[in-house]
Amino acid sequence: DTHTISNNNAITEFNLSAFFTDPATFSSLPANRAYRPMVTTLNSLSYQMGNGLNPVVFHLHMFFWYVVQLVMMFFFLRNLLNRIGTHKWNDYFALFSTAFYGLHAANAETINYLISISDSFSTVCVIATLLAYQVKWSRERYLYLFTLIIGIFTKQTAVVAVPLLVLYIFLFEENAELYDFKRLQKPLVATMRKSWLLIVVGLGLFLFNQLAMTPESTVSLNAQASKFRYFTTQFFVMAHYIGNFILPLNLSADPDFEIIHSLFDTRIMLGGALILVMLLIAFASFRNRQTYGIGFGIIWFYLALMPTSSFIPLYQIANDHRTFFPYIGLVIALMTAIRYFIIKHEKNQTFFITLRSLRSSCLLWK
Repeated sequence: DTHTISNNNAITEFNLSAFFTDPATFSSLPANRAYRPMVTTLNSLSYQMGNGLNPVVFHLHMFFWYVVQLVMMFFFLRNLLNRIGTHKWNDYFALFSTAFYGLHAANAETINYLISISDSFSTVCVIATLLAYQVKWSRERYLYLFTLIIGIFTKQTAVVAVPLLVLYIFLFEENAELYDFKRLQKPLVATMRKSWLLIVVGLGLFLFNQLAMTPESTVSLNAQASKFRYFTTQFFVMAHYIGNFILPLNLSADPDFEIIHSLFDTRIMLGGALILVMLLIAFASFRNRQTYGIGFGIIWFYLALMPTSSFIPLYQIANDHRTFFPYIGLVIALMTAIRYFIIKHEKNQTFFITLRSLRSSCLLWK
């Protein structure tokens, strides 16, 4: 926060034209000047509302957008479940999933770290993009393109909304059956017709951001790390992220992960095996429309991690605030699996609940 907020004189004056035209307004350090005008805008708003560097106002501002994200997540997840199959419990599944994500301890790594509003607000924009496309009124007015643009101006990782929305259209709107290769052409063509503008705008803006607006002084890559070794180390890092999703006991604001040099290191091999198993589960889930959300969620998780867990070596090998956006995918996968299991055994569940109710009534009568 020091070079982007505390020592950044640019945020002391709310100047949108400067924020969107001069990358130097993002940071007081030339090597850290990424083009993220919306982050500077949000930080400047917090500064103006707090009449200075008031941490309470900064935190409240960040938490406000977190609440907005959770509200939108509920409606997005409910709409997604209704696409999978209507059921009287869909609202409850969506509410439980939103609450599980909203209260997950790992998200504190992002929400408590002020400059990580780049992660949190860009995620707000991704959810808003998907939700805006789901709603007919906003889709017809192309509002999903507006939220996508704001997201990429916040952090470049928001461009992942493009493949996610394309995949959503392919699976849940065009009802593609991945195991029937002969019938894939029609939904694939229909998906491209619906999403070509999204792809052009998203990728075009991302390239403009990277090539035209990012200063030459910016140093974001770790030139001393091998791209291949960084990539293979991410197998273990992703296993670490999944472990924290299940049981968040290894959270750290400053993790001390180092490059693993041996390809046959146990950590890399186990991490690679976990990735393979999860991708096989995703592929298997596309056999049944009721389990499509499992595969969609797993693919979401890995797509959202690609900007930081691929062949692009960053100085920090791992960082727990990077999972804020990817964890939504795991929540979708988990929600779909639980929903499928409960609905499949709905009759048995009803029988056992009725049996317990009768037993309780008998005890009360006695």
